[in-house]
Amino acid sequence: MSLTDRALGGCRRIGVLMAMAWAQAACSAPPGDLAAREAAQRRALDAAIGSPRCDSDAQCWAVPVGARPCGGAESYLPASRLTADAGKVRQAALALAGTRSAQHQASGRMGICMVLPEPAARCDGASRRCVLTAAQ
Repeated sequence: MSLTDRALGGCRRIGVLMAMAWAQAACSAPPGDLAAREAAQRRALDAAIGSPRCDSDAQCWAVPVGARPCGGAESYLPASRLTADAGKVRQAALALAGTRSAQHQASGRMGICMVLPEPAARCDGASRRCVLTAAQ
């Protein structure tokens, strides 16, 4: 395992721990507070992603958005390394996922426990914007 792989693994573990901390803190908030927090976090995520312009496929990635009751993302958005700070995007996405998880827990909401496949992201040559494609 390379140093980069170990560093990314550590970042993922930190990200999971951050999401768990957000969810735990959010569980004690009233439902109205959670809805307002979710709306603010969605705006922050959209702002962090900005306009996903690109010159090549390598600049594009799929950002997981929200959280399903049984785990996994509710949806994905395209983002570009050319126009967005990946760390800020991930932090905003984790915060939103934590709040959505807290909403599910607070409401007792259940799901059918199907994980949404992560789509691929590519640079659309005509528009020069990152777009999502079918899961690989």
